[in-house]
Parts: sequence; C-alpha cells; structure tokens
Amino acid sequence: QVALPPDRGLATWRLWVDNRSSQWGLWHVDFPVFGGLLAAGQYDVAFPHRNWGKRFAGCSARLTGDYPTGWSMPMQFCAAWRHDSGVYLAAHDPGAWKKTFTLEPGQEFSVRTFAEDMGVPGSSFQAPFPVVAGVFRGGWLEAAGLYRGFALTAPWTAEGPLSGRASVPQRLRDAALWFLVS
Repeated sequence: QVALPPDRGLATWRLWVDNRSSQWGLWHVDFPVFGGLLAAGQYDVAFPHRNWGKRFAGCSARLTGDYPTGWSMPMQFCAAWRHDSGVYLAAHDPGAWKKTFTLEPGQEFSVRTFAEDMGVPGSSFQAPFPVVAGVFRGGWLEAAGLYRGFALTAPWTAEGPLSGRASVPQRLRDAALWFLVS
C-alpha cells in the first residue's frame, strides 16, 4: 500500500506478506527496494552512523546500518540532496523494530525488517510501521526536521524535551554534550 498525502512529496509505504506455506517461514522482508536510486557521486548523503551521523559528499559508497543501535544507526532515516533538492528515506517506526538500512547510490536503497516469528512455517508479515520516501526542498537540516516531526510523536519523546523531564537526572540535563561510546 502506498499513500501520498496531497500536501507534501513524501509517500508512506507498507507491505503485507501472506505466507501460506506449511513448510517455509519468513526470516526477513526487504521492503522497499528502490533500484537505481541516485546517480553515484552526484549527491551528498547524510547517514546517521557511528553515533554522530556523517555527510558523505558526492557519495558513491555503499552505506549500511542496523537500527536500533547508537553506534551503527541511532536514527531511522537517511537523506540525499543536490543543490536545494533532496530525497528523504526513513522508517517512521515508533516500536523501534530491528531493521537494516542499505543505500548504494546508483544501485539501490532498501530497508530489511526482521520477521516477528522468524522461520516459523506459515508465518506471515504485516509491516508494523510505514517506510517514508519522497522529495523535499533543502539539505541535511530540512531532512532532519522531517524526521524530527515523526520522532516527536514516538514513545521515547512522550515526556517532552529532555530539559524538562523528571526521569532525567539534573546532572545529565546540565551536560553540554552527550554521546555514546561502545
């Protein structure tokens, strides 16, 4: 199922797999898989990776990351842009399901989601979250704003800004910089 709201260029994609086999079970689902996405070396790519995220200028490298992990991929999105036009690719997954993002400019973009009942014969798959893909105006900052719009609706932000959360110790609220080292 693909839905495209009339007011923006971001489509939401969902997939259902009906497995009627009494012998085979699903292990994972690769969806979506966009072939030939982005000309290699022609776009800057922002890929949240190794805790910080990184801008790959004129990217032609294969990028891959596992979510949820702070080290491999701390956020569920990436973006590519050239001049003032970009492509936003994300999983808007409030349940933080295990998934792998792969982006290889000129080759493909895909999101691999691992099935809940891996390998159980007859196990089907219903996408527990939408993948969001589409175009936007701007660069990294605008793409991050698109993801922020989703993240503010997720359970991990339900308590509001960190600065006002009772569940966050004062010494952490007073820290100038946080980062994960593993």
